[in-house]
Amino acid sequence: MSLAVVETARIPDECPVSVWRDILRDVNRYSFFQTPRWAEILSKVLPHARPCHRWFSFSDGSEAVFPAFAVPVRFGIRKLDSMYWGSYGGLISSSPLTPRHYLAAARYDLDWKTPICDVTLNPADLETTREFSNTRLFQVIERTTHILHLDEPFETIWKERIKSRNRTTIRRAKRDGVQTRWSNDARSIDTIKTLYQKACKRWQGVETLPLSFFDALVDLPGDEVRIWRAEYEGEIIAIDVMFYGKGEALYHSGARNDSYSELNGSKLLMADMIQDASERNISVFNFGASGGLQGVERFKEIFGGEKTTYLTLRIKHPLLRFLPFFIEFFSFYFFVYYF
Repeated sequence: MSLAVVETARIPDECPVSVWRDILRDVNRYSFFQTPRWAEILSKVLPHARPCHRWFSFSDGSEAVFPAFAVPVRFGIRKLDSMYWGSYGGLISSSPLTPRHYLAAARYDLDWKTPICDVTLNPADLETTREFSNTRLFQVIERTTHILHLDEPFETIWKERIKSRNRTTIRRAKRDGVQTRWSNDARSIDTIKTLYQKACKRWQGVETLPLSFFDALVDLPGDEVRIWRAEYEGEIIAIDVMFYGKGEALYHSGARNDSYSELNGSKLLMADMIQDASERNISVFNFGASGGLQGVERFKEIFGGEKTTYLTLRIKHPLLRFLPFFIEFFSFYFFVYYF
């Protein structure tokens, strides 16, 4: 039986956001990037991106929410992206979904002005990754991140997965008086903007965040977002942004004060964020993308992060299949006519 969309509605224009939250409530695990809160942040920070979130009912009885943004590319052409900004998205459903569900949902909003849809799957969903990696329904692009599975008590993770030399460095940071805590207050926002802006100058060729992104995090609820700080004698020496979904903690961004680098506040901060996630019964700690920076990858590996493959699905409007043929045909016609 072929799969089809039976009913659909735009969120929130025709369908309330509460439907999105209801579906998330029945899902075993999801990323913060798949929540209405992330979509709200993107809407504030990226005014050029047009929200295209949809609820779908399929012919097999399953329901799903497809969070997406239409973002300009060039010459008036847009791309549908779920979720935008390189974050994990995809269809959210309490039912098992196949590549054909993705194809049916993504194509619903594709037309000649928006001919391409990119969907980046959650790397924690290994079964989905295996199933989708072999499909020929759309282009599959492989990416990597680092993940630490918190399937044992933190004491075991500390002893068996965090490198011995790294543990020694973290203990020394504590003895030297470095302390950690989290706060989504204005001071945290101002500090991370200052330190992040300085760090961006060192990250040549790496895509960075607009500073307005951090302004959108102020006073957000701590069960979803936490801005962690390492402090020494009242000075913030390292600061990180963590996002929390259901069963998943994700390191998003951060920076440090290079004047205090010998205190290793960043390492103590990472250890305490992992411990906090473990004690909150979160099962997956995602270190996030490394931007191709080898030093960043090594930092994640000394904390037990394992390189993990995840996928971006590129779904194209059917008319794009014939584009190479038309280009070849008109090129030949032009050559014959004029020469």
